Amino acid sequence: MPPVSSVQTAIDAVLHLPPELLVESVIPGSPFVGDGRLTRPAPGVGVNAWGIAWSFTTIPSRLGVQNGSVPMWNVRLMQLVAFHNTRSSEVPMEIFDAHYDAGLWLWELPLPAAIGYSLYPGVTAQLRWALFSVV
Repeated sequence: MPPVSSVQTAIDAVLHLPPELLVESVIPGSPFVGDGRLTRPAPGVGVNAWGIAWSFTTIPSRLGVQNGSVPMWNVRLMQLVAFHNTRSSEVPMEIFDAHYDAGLWLWELPLPAAIGYSLYPGVTAQLRWALFSVV
């Protein structure tokens, strides 16, 4: 039997893939506005992806921006939530606030039941699944 540390290392490698092993696939319905829930079903799984990437297609000019290596807006442009199932309910387990454009969020816990999104009024976004690929 392999040592526990070897098993843990292998599990961590699968659960925390390096970004260069991921490809992005546009989520049907892009660009998105407002609030909603996303799934990418597979047998027994609500979201068969490792994360989600985004780029904003519209950001109202009235929203303040701070210049830097990565420009940051003064308001949360988008919130993403990974919902997971427990034995009795669906609960929000991870929450990500996007204050910048063109990002990638990889969730810590694999295979969420759904991903919730909420876009600031007037903001639209193209959303893409981050999928594992060896090609």
